[in-house]
Amino acid sequence: MSSFPHRSIDFLATVLFLQFVMGITVILNIPVARPIIGFVYFTFVPGFIIIKLLKMTKLNFLETVLLSAGFSIAFVMLFGLFINSFLPLLNIARPLSVVPLTVLFSAAVVIGAFAAFLRNADTRIFNFKISTPYLLLIILLISIPILSIVGAIFANVYNNNLILLIMILLIALVFAFFAIFRELSFSQLYPFILFIIAISLLFHFSLISNYVHGPDSSAEYFVMSNTQTNAIWNPLGPYLNNAYWGRLNSMLSLTILPTIYSTVLNIDLTSTYQIIFPLLFSLVPLVLYQIWQTYIGKKYAFVAGFLLIAEPTFYTEMLSLTRQMIGELFFVLLFFVLLKKDMKKLDRMLCFALFSFGLVVSHYALAEIFLYFIGLTYVVILVFDRFSKRRINTNISITMILLFGVIMFFWYIFTSGSAVFSSFLTFGQSVINQLSDFANPASRGSTVLLGLGLTAPPTIWNSISRIFAYLTEGLIVIGFIWLFVKRVRTNYDSTYTILTSLSIVLLAALLLVPGLASTLNMSRFYHILLFFLAPLCVLGAVAISRVISKFVYPFKKEILASLLLAIVLTAYFLFQTGFVYELTGSPSDSLPLNVDRLGPNLALNYAVVNEQDVVGAQWFSQYAGGGSSQVWAGDQTPLIGYGAINDNRLSALSNVTEPNEGDFVYLGTLNTRYGVVVGENVWNTSSILEPFLPFSNNIYSSNDCQISKFISTP
Repeated sequence: MSSFPHRSIDFLATVLFLQFVMGITVILNIPVARPIIGFVYFTFVPGFIIIKLLKMTKLNFLETVLLSAGFSIAFVMLFGLFINSFLPLLNIARPLSVVPLTVLFSAAVVIGAFAAFLRNADTRIFNFKISTPYLLLIILLISIPILSIVGAIFANVYNNNLILLIMILLIALVFAFFAIFRELSFSQLYPFILFIIAISLLFHFSLISNYVHGPDSSAEYFVMSNTQTNAIWNPLGPYLNNAYWGRLNSMLSLTILPTIYSTVLNIDLTSTYQIIFPLLFSLVPLVLYQIWQTYIGKKYAFVAGFLLIAEPTFYTEMLSLTRQMIGELFFVLLFFVLLKKDMKKLDRMLCFALFSFGLVVSHYALAEIFLYFIGLTYVVILVFDRFSKRRINTNISITMILLFGVIMFFWYIFTSGSAVFSSFLTFGQSVINQLSDFANPASRGSTVLLGLGLTAPPTIWNSISRIFAYLTEGLIVIGFIWLFVKRVRTNYDSTYTILTSLSIVLLAALLLVPGLASTLNMSRFYHILLFFLAPLCVLGAVAISRVISKFVYPFKKEILASLLLAIVLTAYFLFQTGFVYELTGSPSDSLPLNVDRLGPNLALNYAVVNEQDVVGAQWFSQYAGGGSSQVWAGDQTPLIGYGAINDNRLSALSNVTEPNEGDFVYLGTLNTRYGVVVGENVWNTSSILEPFLPFSNNIYSSNDCQISKFISTP
C-alpha cells in the first residue's frame, strides 16, 4: 500500500495544475484569465499550503478561506521583501519585475506543496457542500454586486443613479429578511451575505470614478507607482525630509504588495487600488463574524457584521486608505488567533508571528492600537489573578507582547529614516500640548461634536438620520451595561469581556481628551472600535426586548429583538448611504448618488480627478516635470497621484504666492471651471492668479487644464 493517501496526490495535482495554468496565463498574457487566476493564486494558494504544512485540521470552510487569505498576503509581502533585498546582490536591478516574481513565487509554491505532500498531512482541498435551494439563492445574491458595478459605471458615464438606488434597496431588503428570519434556516449563508453586501458597497464607491479618489489616495498612489516604476522598493527613502511620505513608504501594503499584484496580474495600479484591495478588505467582516458567532450566535453575529458595514466609514473613507484596509485584515486575524480556543500552542504562535509582521508593515496606527489592546488586557488579567481567587485563562502571553513590540520597534526604526517612530512622538506631544483646551468642546473635533449631538442638523431628514445613528449608539451603551450586570446571556469569556471594556475606555478617552481623536480621525477610530462594540448593539436590543416582553407586553423576546434590530439598522443604512436623501430631494454627501451634482466638491471633499487633469499631469511629468523647479498648483491631487511629482516640489497657490522665473503653475478643472484654489487649509478664489498670469508662458492647454511657466516676476 502506498505510504501517501490518495487525497495527498489530489492535493499535489491540484496545486501543480493551478501553477501550470498560472504560468500559461502569464506567459501568453491571456486577457481576463490572467488577472482572475492570478488573484486567486496569490490570495489563497500560498496560505492554503501553509495551513497544510502546519497540519491545522480543526478549521471549518470559512476559517480555512480566511486564514488562507491572511497567510497568503503576509507571505506575498514577506517573500516579496526577500526578493527585493536579495536579488540586487545578484546584480538584478529590478527584482520586482514580472520574470523574477513569477519564477520565484512559482518555485516557492511548488516547493511548499511538495513539502506538505511529503509530510503526509491531511491535504483534502475542501469539505464543503451546499444544497440546491441555497445554490439558487446564492445566484440571486450575486446579482447585487453586479448591480453595484454596473450602477457605478452608469452613474459615472451617464450621471444616472437609478441602478445604485435599486442596489441599495435590495441590500436593505435582504438584510431585513435575514435579520428577522430564524437562525437555523439560513445560518450557512450569513458569511456569504455579509461578503456580498460589503463588496457591493465598496465597489459602488470605488468604481464611481475612472481614477483613484479620496483624501489620501493620491499620496498612496504615488508611493505605489514609484515602487512599481522602479521595480524595487527603497526602504530608506527617498522621503527622508517628509515624515508623512516616509510613513507611507514604510508600509509594504503600499509598496511591495500592490506592485506584485499589479505586475504579475498585468493590471494597472488604478484597477489594483479600486478592485483588488476592496476584495481583500471585504474579508474583514467575515473574520469578525467568525469571532462574534462564538459569543452571540450566528444570527446576531450577522446583524453585528451588517452594522459594521453600514457605518459609512467602511465603504467611503477606508477606500482611500489602502494601508489601513490591509492592516485591518491582519488586525482582526490576530484577534481570531488569540481568541480561538481549539488551536495548538505552536500553531497559534506561528500564526501570531506571521500576522504580526503583516500588521506592522501594513499600518502603523493599527499596530499601536493592537499593542494597546493586548498589552492592557494582559495587565488587567495579571491584576485580576493577583487579587482574585479565580484565575483567568487567556491565550495572550508576555512572549507575544514582546514579539510584537520588537517587530514594531525594528521596522519603524530602520525604515524610511524612522519616520513612523518619529511620528508617534510627534502625535503624542501634540495631544499633550492640547490638554490645556480640556474645557473647550471644539478641541475634540467636528466629528466628535456631531456624534454627541452638539451641532445643528441642516434639515429635518438629517435630524431623523441622527436619531437612528444615536439609537445604534444607545443600544451599544445599553448592551455594555447589561453585559456587566449579567442580565443578558452571552458566551463572552473573560478575555473578550476585557477587550470590549478596553474599547469603551478608549472611546471615552477619544471623547474626553482634546486632540486624541484627531491623531487618526474620530470616524476611523469609531470604525475600528466597532470590531468590539458592534455585538453590544445586538445585546442592547436583546436587553430592551426582555424589558418590553416582561413589563409592557408579553411578546417572544427573540422575535422582538430581531424586529427592533431590523428596523433600526435598516433605517440607519438607508440614511447613511444617502438613499432617503435622494428620494426626498434633500442635500446629500453621497458621492456615488450625487456625482453629477457635487461640482467643485468632487475635488474639494472627495479628491476626485477627471481625465483632463490626469492627462495634463501626466504630460507635465513626461515633458516638463524634470529638474527641480517649483510647481505652484491650484489643486495638487492630479500632480501627486498621476503626475508622480514629488511633494517637495509642490506648493499651494495663495494670495502671497511669489514664484521665481522658471517655476510652473498648474491649473486644473477645480481652478479654471469653478474658480476655486486649494490653499493651506483654506479655499481661495482663482482671482489670486490674475497678477501673475501676464508674466507666464502657457505651455499646455486642454480645455479646463492649463499649465504655464513663469518667464519673469511682477
